[in-house]
Amino acid sequence: MNNLTQYKKNDLLTIAKRYNNNKRSYLLVNPLQGKHLAVSPAKALSMMESLGEKVKKKYPETKLVIGFAETATAIALKVADTISSECYCINTTREVLPEGKDFIYFSEEHSHASSQKLCADNLEEYIKNTETIILLDDELSTGKTMRNLVVKLREKYPCVSEKKFVTASILYRLNSEDKQKMDEMGIEHISLLDLEAEDYESLASNFTVAEGVIAEPYVGFHAHSLRNNIPALNPRTGVKASEYIKEWHKWNSDNIAIDKKSKILVLGTEECMLPALILGKELEEQGHNVFSHATTRSPIGVNKDDENYPIKNGFKLKSFYDKERVTYIYNLQYYDLVIVVSDVDEIKAEARISLMNALSTVNFGDAIWVDGGKYVF
Repeated sequence: MNNLTQYKKNDLLTIAKRYNNNKRSYLLVNPLQGKHLAVSPAKALSMMESLGEKVKKKYPETKLVIGFAETATAIALKVADTISSECYCINTTREVLPEGKDFIYFSEEHSHASSQKLCADNLEEYIKNTETIILLDDELSTGKTMRNLVVKLREKYPCVSEKKFVTASILYRLNSEDKQKMDEMGIEHISLLDLEAEDYESLASNFTVAEGVIAEPYVGFHAHSLRNNIPALNPRTGVKASEYIKEWHKWNSDNIAIDKKSKILVLGTEECMLPALILGKELEEQGHNVFSHATTRSPIGVNKDDENYPIKNGFKLKSFYDKERVTYIYNLQYYDLVIVVSDVDEIKAEARISLMNALSTVNFGDAIWVDGGKYVF
Protein backbone atom coordinates (compact mmCIF):
# COMPACT_ATOMS: atom_id res chain seq x y z
CA MET A 1 0.00 0.00 0.00
CA ASN A 2 1.08 3.59 -0.59
CA ASN A 3 -0.24 7.10 -0.23
CA LEU A 4 -2.27 6.74 -3.45
CA THR A 5 -4.22 3.71 -2.21
CA GLN A 6 -7.97 3.86 -2.71
CA TYR A 7 -9.70 2.41 0.33
CA LYS A 8 -13.04 0.63 0.34
CA LYS A 9 -15.56 0.03 3.11
CA ASN A 10 -14.33 -3.51 3.74
CA ASP A 11 -10.79 -2.18 4.22
CA LEU A 12 -11.71 0.29 6.93
CA LEU A 13 -14.81 -0.94 8.71
CA THR A 14 -15.89 -3.79 10.95
CA ILE A 15 -18.70 -3.56 13.49
CA ALA A 16 -18.32 -4.49 17.14
CA LYS A 17 -20.64 -4.18 20.10
CA ARG A 18 -19.73 -1.96 23.00
CA TYR A 19 -20.00 -3.71 26.34
CA ASN A 20 -22.68 -2.21 28.56
CA ASN A 21 -22.85 1.25 26.92
CA ASN A 22 -26.32 2.77 26.90
CA LYS A 23 -25.27 5.85 24.91
CA ARG A 24 -24.26 3.94 21.79
CA SER A 25 -24.30 0.15 21.52
CA TYR A 26 -21.94 -0.24 18.56
CA LEU A 27 -18.34 0.59 17.79
CA LEU A 28 -16.89 0.95 14.30
CA VAL A 29 -13.55 -0.84 14.42
CA ASN A 30 -11.02 0.02 11.72
CA PRO A 31 -8.80 -3.02 10.95
CA LEU A 32 -6.01 -0.76 9.62
CA GLN A 33 -5.89 1.82 12.39
CA GLY A 34 -3.63 -0.01 14.81
CA LYS A 35 -5.83 0.67 17.82
CA HIS A 36 -8.09 -2.22 18.79
CA LEU A 37 -6.86 -4.77 16.23
CA ALA A 38 -3.28 -5.79 15.51
CA VAL A 39 -2.08 -4.69 12.06
CA SER A 40 1.08 -4.21 10.06
CA PRO A 41 2.45 -0.82 11.20
CA ALA A 42 3.34 0.03 7.60
CA LYS A 43 -0.26 -0.49 6.51
CA ALA A 44 -1.59 1.65 9.37
CA LEU A 45 0.81 4.51 8.62
CA SER A 46 0.07 4.27 4.89
CA MET A 47 -3.64 4.74 5.59
CA MET A 48 -2.92 7.78 7.77
CA GLU A 49 -0.60 9.22 5.14
CA SER A 50 -3.31 8.77 2.51
CA LEU A 51 -5.63 11.01 4.50
CA GLY A 52 -2.76 13.46 4.97
CA GLU A 53 -2.19 13.61 1.21
CA LYS A 54 -5.86 14.41 0.62
CA VAL A 55 -5.74 17.20 3.20
CA LYS A 56 -2.46 18.53 1.79
CA LYS A 57 -3.84 18.64 -1.75
CA LYS A 58 -6.94 20.63 -0.77
CA TYR A 59 -5.60 22.67 2.16
CA PRO A 60 -1.82 22.99 1.60
CA GLU A 61 -1.64 26.15 3.71
CA THR A 62 -2.59 24.25 6.89
CA LYS A 63 -0.21 24.63 9.83
CA LEU A 64 -2.39 23.32 12.66
CA VAL A 65 -4.04 19.92 13.18
CA ILE A 66 -6.03 19.22 16.34
CA GLY A 67 -6.41 15.48 16.97
CA PHE A 68 -9.05 13.90 19.18
CA ALA A 69 -8.16 11.44 21.93
CA GLU A 70 -8.14 8.54 22.30
CA THR A 71 -8.25 6.90 18.91
CA ALA A 72 -7.13 9.70 16.54
CA THR A 73 -3.89 10.80 18.22
CA ALA A 74 -1.58 8.89 15.87
CA ILE A 75 -3.60 9.83 12.78
CA ALA A 76 -3.44 13.53 13.64
CA LEU A 77 0.33 13.53 14.04
CA LYS A 78 0.88 11.61 10.82
CA VAL A 79 -1.51 13.84 8.87
CA ALA A 80 0.23 16.97 10.17
CA ASP A 81 3.62 15.52 9.22
CA THR A 82 2.34 14.70 5.72
CA ILE A 83 0.97 18.21 5.15
CA SER A 84 4.32 19.89 5.75
CA SER A 85 7.38 19.96 7.97
CA GLU A 86 6.05 23.22 9.47
CA CYS A 87 2.64 21.89 10.53
CA TYR A 88 1.92 21.70 14.25
CA CYS A 89 -0.24 19.11 15.95
CA ILE A 90 -1.92 19.21 19.33
CA ASN A 91 -4.02 16.35 20.63
CA THR A 92 -6.88 16.59 23.06
CA THR A 93 -6.48 14.51 26.19
CA ARG A 94 -8.27 13.01 29.15
CA GLU A 95 -5.06 12.76 31.19
CA VAL A 96 -3.77 14.98 33.99
CA LEU A 97 -0.98 17.22 32.69
CA PRO A 98 1.47 19.24 34.82
CA GLU A 99 0.07 22.12 36.81
CA GLY A 100 -0.05 25.63 35.37
CA LYS A 101 -1.54 24.64 32.02
CA ASP A 102 -4.45 26.50 30.47
CA PHE A 103 -7.19 24.24 29.13
CA ILE A 104 -10.32 24.34 27.02
CA TYR A 105 -12.86 21.81 28.25
CA PHE A 106 -15.53 20.24 26.05
CA SER A 107 -17.61 17.06 25.79
CA GLU A 108 -17.82 13.99 23.60
CA GLU A 109 -21.30 12.90 24.64
CA HIS A 110 -21.49 9.39 23.16
CA SER A 111 -18.15 8.25 24.59
CA HIS A 112 -17.62 6.03 27.62
CA ALA A 113 -15.28 8.82 28.85
CA SER A 114 -17.03 11.99 27.71
CA SER A 115 -14.87 14.76 29.21
CA GLN A 116 -12.09 16.08 26.98
CA LYS A 117 -9.69 18.96 27.24
CA LEU A 118 -7.35 20.82 24.93
CA CYS A 119 -4.19 22.43 26.29
CA ALA A 120 -4.27 26.13 25.39
CA ASP A 121 -0.77 27.18 26.47
CA ASN A 122 0.51 27.58 22.90
CA LEU A 123 -2.79 27.44 21.06
CA GLU A 124 -3.27 31.12 20.28
CA GLU A 125 0.14 31.28 18.62
CA TYR A 126 -0.64 28.16 16.56
CA ILE A 127 -3.98 29.65 15.46
CA LYS A 128 -2.45 32.98 14.43
CA ASN A 129 0.12 31.21 12.25
CA THR A 130 -2.36 29.16 10.19
CA GLU A 131 -5.10 29.97 7.70
CA THR A 132 -6.81 26.62 8.20
CA ILE A 133 -7.45 24.56 11.34
CA ILE A 134 -7.93 20.83 10.80
CA LEU A 135 -10.04 19.05 13.41
CA LEU A 136 -9.17 15.39 13.08
CA ASP A 137 -10.93 12.27 14.35
CA ASP A 138 -10.88 8.69 13.16
CA GLU A 139 -14.63 8.71 12.55
CA LEU A 140 -17.20 11.49 12.18
CA SER A 141 -20.70 10.32 13.06
CA THR A 142 -22.63 13.46 14.08
CA GLY A 143 -19.98 16.19 14.23
CA LYS A 144 -21.27 17.32 17.62
CA THR A 145 -17.92 16.98 19.38
CA MET A 146 -16.26 19.06 16.67
CA ARG A 147 -18.96 21.72 16.89
CA ASN A 148 -18.60 21.82 20.67
CA LEU A 149 -14.90 22.57 20.34
CA VAL A 150 -15.34 25.17 17.58
CA VAL A 151 -17.80 27.08 19.80
CA LYS A 152 -15.26 27.06 22.64
CA LEU A 153 -12.43 28.22 20.37
CA ARG A 154 -14.49 31.06 18.93
CA GLU A 155 -15.39 32.20 22.43
CA LYS A 156 -11.77 32.20 23.62
CA TYR A 157 -9.90 33.49 20.57
CA PRO A 158 -11.32 36.39 18.51
CA CYS A 159 -8.75 35.71 15.77
CA VAL A 160 -10.46 32.37 15.07
CA SER A 161 -13.20 34.23 13.19
CA GLU A 162 -10.72 34.77 10.35
CA LYS A 163 -9.76 31.09 10.11
CA LYS A 164 -11.19 28.19 8.11
CA PHE A 165 -12.27 25.11 10.06
CA VAL A 166 -12.12 21.70 8.37
CA THR A 167 -13.03 18.33 9.87
CA ALA A 168 -10.87 15.47 8.63
CA SER A 169 -11.54 11.80 9.32
CA ILE A 170 -10.93 8.31 8.05
CA LEU A 171 -14.68 7.62 8.01
CA TYR A 172 -17.42 10.21 7.48
CA ARG A 173 -21.10 9.38 7.93
CA LEU A 174 -23.04 12.52 8.85
CA ASN A 175 -26.72 12.63 7.97
CA SER A 176 -28.24 15.60 6.14
CA GLU A 177 -29.32 17.35 9.35
CA ASP A 178 -25.87 17.17 10.90
CA LYS A 179 -24.24 18.23 7.63
CA GLN A 180 -26.47 21.29 7.63
CA LYS A 181 -25.39 22.16 11.17
CA MET A 182 -21.76 21.97 10.11
CA ASP A 183 -22.47 24.11 7.03
CA GLU A 184 -24.22 26.74 9.15
CA MET A 185 -21.08 27.00 11.30
CA GLY A 186 -18.89 27.28 8.20
CA ILE A 187 -17.10 23.98 8.87
CA GLU A 188 -15.86 22.10 5.79
CA HIS A 189 -14.97 18.42 5.70
CA ILE A 190 -12.61 15.96 4.05
CA SER A 191 -12.36 12.20 4.60
CA LEU A 192 -10.77 9.05 3.31
CA LEU A 193 -14.12 7.28 2.92
CA ASP A 194 -17.71 8.56 3.04
CA LEU A 195 -20.25 5.99 4.25
CA GLU A 196 -23.91 5.67 3.37
CA ALA A 197 -26.43 5.82 6.21
CA GLU A 198 -26.77 2.46 7.95
CA ASP A 199 -28.44 1.20 11.12
CA TYR A 200 -25.37 0.15 13.10
CA GLU A 201 -27.39 -0.16 16.31
CA SER A 202 -29.46 -2.88 14.68
CA LEU A 203 -26.41 -4.62 13.23
CA ALA A 204 -24.66 -4.65 16.61
CA SER A 205 -27.76 -6.04 18.30
CA ASN A 206 -27.28 -9.28 16.38
CA PHE A 207 -24.11 -10.03 18.33
CA THR A 208 -24.04 -11.72 21.73
CA VAL A 209 -20.94 -10.64 23.61
CA ALA A 210 -19.16 -11.15 26.90
CA GLU A 211 -16.96 -8.79 28.88
CA GLY A 212 -13.18 -8.91 28.74
CA VAL A 213 -11.65 -10.90 31.60
CA ILE A 214 -8.88 -10.43 34.14
CA ALA A 215 -6.07 -12.84 33.33
CA GLU A 216 -4.85 -15.27 35.97
CA PRO A 217 -1.55 -14.35 37.69
CA TYR A 218 1.61 -15.57 35.98
CA VAL A 219 5.16 -15.34 37.30
CA GLY A 220 7.38 -16.84 34.59
CA PHE A 221 7.90 -13.85 32.31
CA HIS A 222 11.16 -12.10 31.35
CA ALA A 223 11.39 -8.38 30.62
CA HIS A 224 13.68 -5.37 30.74
CA SER A 225 13.16 -1.61 30.57
CA LEU A 226 14.45 1.25 28.42
CA ARG A 227 14.08 4.96 29.09
CA ASN A 228 13.28 7.36 26.27
CA ASN A 229 15.02 10.73 26.45
CA ILE A 230 12.69 13.04 24.53
CA PRO A 231 10.42 14.38 27.31
CA ALA A 232 10.24 17.91 25.87
CA LEU A 233 8.06 16.86 22.93
CA ASN A 234 4.49 16.24 24.05
CA PRO A 235 1.60 16.14 21.55
CA ARG A 236 -0.83 16.92 24.38
CA THR A 237 0.71 20.40 24.69
CA GLY A 238 1.60 20.82 21.01
CA VAL A 239 4.48 19.76 18.77
CA LYS A 240 5.80 20.33 15.29
CA ALA A 241 4.82 16.87 14.02
CA SER A 242 7.89 16.41 11.81
CA GLU A 243 10.23 17.08 14.75
CA TYR A 244 8.33 14.72 17.05
CA ILE A 245 8.53 11.89 14.50
CA LYS A 246 12.19 12.60 13.75
CA GLU A 247 13.09 12.39 17.44
CA TRP A 248 11.36 9.02 17.82
CA HIS A 249 13.16 7.67 14.74
CA LYS A 250 16.47 8.75 16.25
CA TRP A 251 15.68 7.21 19.63
CA ASN A 252 14.69 3.93 17.98
CA SER A 253 17.90 3.71 15.95
CA ASP A 254 20.00 4.45 19.04
CA ASN A 255 18.27 2.00 21.37
CA ILE A 256 16.48 -0.86 19.62
CA ALA A 257 18.47 -3.59 17.86
CA ILE A 258 17.01 -7.06 17.29
CA ASP A 259 19.19 -9.54 15.39
CA LYS A 260 17.10 -12.69 15.24
CA LYS A 261 14.12 -12.47 12.87
CA SER A 262 11.06 -12.55 15.10
CA LYS A 263 7.32 -12.17 15.33
CA ILE A 264 6.99 -8.91 17.26
CA LEU A 265 4.16 -6.91 18.82
CA VAL A 266 4.88 -3.20 19.34
CA LEU A 267 2.14 -2.01 21.66
CA GLY A 268 1.09 1.56 22.37
CA THR A 269 -0.73 2.68 25.51
CA GLU A 270 -4.08 4.48 25.36
CA GLU A 271 -3.42 7.97 23.88
CA CYS A 272 0.21 7.13 23.07
CA MET A 273 -0.04 5.32 19.73
CA LEU A 274 2.25 6.79 17.09
CA PRO A 275 5.64 5.94 18.68
CA ALA A 276 4.71 2.24 18.62
CA LEU A 277 3.74 2.45 14.94
CA ILE A 278 6.98 4.26 14.05
CA LEU A 279 9.12 1.63 15.79
CA GLY A 280 7.00 -1.17 14.37
CA LYS A 281 7.49 0.01 10.80
CA GLU A 282 11.25 0.28 11.31
CA LEU A 283 11.36 -3.31 12.56
CA GLU A 284 9.27 -4.43 9.59
CA GLU A 285 11.81 -2.84 7.26
CA GLN A 286 14.51 -4.92 8.99
CA GLY A 287 12.65 -8.10 8.04
CA HIS A 288 10.73 -8.88 11.22
CA ASN A 289 7.07 -9.96 11.21
CA VAL A 290 5.56 -7.04 13.13
CA PHE A 291 2.12 -6.11 14.41
CA SER A 292 0.96 -3.01 16.28
CA HIS A 293 -2.06 -1.90 18.23
CA ALA A 294 -2.67 -0.23 21.61
CA THR A 295 -4.34 -0.61 24.94
CA THR A 296 -7.62 1.27 25.15
CA ARG A 297 -10.27 2.65 27.46
CA SER A 298 -13.00 1.21 25.23
CA PRO A 299 -14.93 -1.70 26.79
CA ILE A 300 -15.77 -3.81 23.73
CA GLY A 301 -17.75 -7.03 23.86
CA VAL A 302 -15.96 -10.28 23.06
CA ASN A 303 -17.25 -13.18 20.95
CA LYS A 304 -14.76 -15.91 20.03
CA ASP A 305 -17.24 -18.11 18.16
CA ASP A 306 -18.79 -15.79 15.56
CA GLU A 307 -16.48 -15.66 12.53
CA ASN A 308 -18.03 -12.32 11.46
CA TYR A 309 -17.24 -10.63 14.76
CA PRO A 310 -13.87 -8.80 15.01
CA ILE A 311 -13.07 -9.07 18.74
CA LYS A 312 -12.17 -12.66 19.63
CA ASN A 313 -10.58 -12.21 23.05
CA GLY A 314 -10.24 -9.36 25.52
CA PHE A 315 -8.54 -8.67 28.83
CA LYS A 316 -8.99 -6.05 31.52
CA LEU A 317 -5.79 -4.23 32.42
CA LYS A 318 -4.56 -1.74 34.95
CA SER A 319 -4.05 1.60 33.19
CA PHE A 320 -0.50 2.79 32.60
CA TYR A 321 -1.68 6.30 33.56
CA ASP A 322 -4.12 5.91 36.46
CA LYS A 323 -4.10 2.99 38.86
CA GLU A 324 -7.85 3.36 39.40
CA ARG A 325 -8.70 3.12 35.70
CA VAL A 326 -9.64 -0.10 33.91
CA THR A 327 -8.33 -0.45 30.35
CA TYR A 328 -8.42 -3.25 27.81
CA ILE A 329 -6.45 -5.16 25.21
CA TYR A 330 -7.99 -7.28 22.46
CA ASN A 331 -7.17 -10.16 20.12
CA LEU A 332 -3.90 -11.20 21.69
CA GLN A 333 -1.86 -13.86 19.92
CA TYR A 334 1.59 -15.39 20.35
CA TYR A 335 4.65 -13.16 19.81
CA ASP A 336 8.35 -13.90 20.24
CA LEU A 337 8.83 -10.38 21.57
CA VAL A 338 6.50 -7.69 22.89
CA ILE A 339 7.72 -4.08 23.00
CA VAL A 340 5.51 -1.73 25.01
CA VAL A 341 6.00 1.96 24.17
CA SER A 342 4.44 4.39 26.64
CA ASP A 343 4.81 8.08 27.47
CA VAL A 344 4.44 7.80 31.22
CA ASP A 345 7.35 8.70 33.45
CA GLU A 346 7.50 5.16 34.78
CA ILE A 347 5.37 2.13 34.02
CA LYS A 348 4.08 1.08 37.41
CA ALA A 349 4.31 -2.52 38.56
CA GLU A 350 0.53 -3.03 38.61
CA ALA A 351 0.20 -2.11 34.92
CA ARG A 352 3.18 -4.27 33.92
CA ILE A 353 1.89 -7.28 35.79
CA SER A 354 -1.67 -7.10 34.48
CA LEU A 355 -0.42 -6.87 30.88
CA MET A 356 2.09 -9.68 31.42
CA ASN A 357 -0.67 -11.85 32.87
CA ALA A 358 -2.78 -11.25 29.75
CA LEU A 359 0.16 -11.97 27.43
CA SER A 360 0.89 -15.19 29.30
CA THR A 361 -2.44 -16.59 28.08
CA VAL A 362 -0.91 -16.78 24.58
CA ASN A 363 2.55 -17.91 25.78
CA PHE A 364 4.59 -14.93 24.63
CA GLY A 365 8.41 -14.83 24.63
CA ASP A 366 10.21 -11.75 26.02
CA ALA A 367 9.18 -8.15 26.64
CA ILE A 368 10.80 -4.72 26.48
CA TRP A 369 9.26 -1.73 28.25
CA VAL A 370 9.88 1.80 26.96
CA ASP A 371 8.90 4.61 29.33
CA GLY A 372 10.28 7.88 30.69
CA GLY A 373 8.20 10.41 28.78
CA LYS A 374 7.24 12.55 31.79
CA TYR A 375 4.23 13.69 29.76
CA VAL A 376 1.49 13.00 32.28
CA PHE A 377 1.10 12.45 36.01
